[in-house]
Amino acid sequence: MTDLLCVTDGGGVIERSPLLSLHNLLRTVAALIPILPAILLYGLLISAHADEPARIAIALPVSGPQKAVGDEVRAAVELALIDLRVRGGDLERAVSVSFHDDACSSEGGLSVARQITADLQALPAAVLGHACPSAARAAAPIYAAAGVAFIAAGSLPTRASSANFGTSAFFRLPAEGSQGALIGSALLSAGFNARIAFMRDRTQYSQEVLQAAFAVLQAGGRRVSIVETFAGAEKDFSAMAMRIKAAGITHIALAAFPSEAALLIGAIRQQSPAVVILATDQLADSVFGRLAGARANGVNVAFAPDYRQLPKAADIARRLQTGARTPSRTAIASYAALEVLASAVTRDNNVSEQSTIKSLATKAFDTILGPVRFDAAGSANLPSYVFYTWNDGTLVAPAP
Repeated sequence: MTDLLCVTDGGGVIERSPLLSLHNLLRTVAALIPILPAILLYGLLISAHADEPARIAIALPVSGPQKAVGDEVRAAVELALIDLRVRGGDLERAVSVSFHDDACSSEGGLSVARQITADLQALPAAVLGHACPSAARAAAPIYAAAGVAFIAAGSLPTRASSANFGTSAFFRLPAEGSQGALIGSALLSAGFNARIAFMRDRTQYSQEVLQAAFAVLQAGGRRVSIVETFAGAEKDFSAMAMRIKAAGITHIALAAFPSEAALLIGAIRQQSPAVVILATDQLADSVFGRLAGARANGVNVAFAPDYRQLPKAADIARRLQTGARTPSRTAIASYAALEVLASAVTRDNNVSEQSTIKSLATKAFDTILGPVRFDAAGSANLPSYVFYTWNDGTLVAPAP
């Protein structure tokens, strides 16, 4: 006969005879009394941690020139939270979010990342953000060092991936495809008589995208006639427009935010109305169409297939629309990213940052964009870039 209570000693199991069982039981209980509070406290901490809401930190521009983008992202995240709570049964733990202002700058991204990871005992389960590429690039290494999963739902250069950030904690919901390569290929196909100008703001994102375009041209034996850069707050582009006309430029590769791009294109159209403009995905924003008006007609924008045309995403876009402003791709991607993270941080009752990273790296997630899975570089399996064209205030998709 063996006792039901077995105590290990050096890895072995001690069995007792019936005559000694009561004596041994009392001795065992006495031995456990000094450490019983610690055992109970540990159990309570684990239970409490598992029962607490899984916190996801949201980094976005609450202030600064891109505040409107931050407002869209916040609205999308809050709507996703409401929908997740309504569905309820999809999650094994509650989810909460906290918002952090990166002001759409590399300095702001760095500051927010340090703030979010300052207390290693109170790290979030994951981070979603940053809508602006410069902030995302600055913040990613900080999250990596802390071992916190980070999903970037905004536009990023092709080279932004887990591999070159040296971490398996970085994921990107936009597709990995290179819009720079797409723009470069289009310029290359324009022929040797084309005179090409590169025009961009001084953000790292614009620089990297146009560098990718330049690499394609260089490999094809072509050269760029003019390179123009400008500050983010530039208002007067008349001198640049005159230089474009004087150089006989026929094609422009443009990387800039909507407000500056609208002013620049307006000045160029006055001097060179027939010039072909190939722009980065920043100009897929409805703000550009509104600011540029008829001057936007014919501007080609490198953009991923429009998520808002998918049935579930179209419903979310309708619910997020405010007045005439259609929610951006970043807003829709942020909604989907929260769906992914909410599932990842609650799946199997995850209670650690590493378990969240493992879920993101190995599992598939149902979202408004369809099933999402991340590859070895951290890039979601979503379609890559094609050219859309502005026409009478509408960004028109390419023909099938």
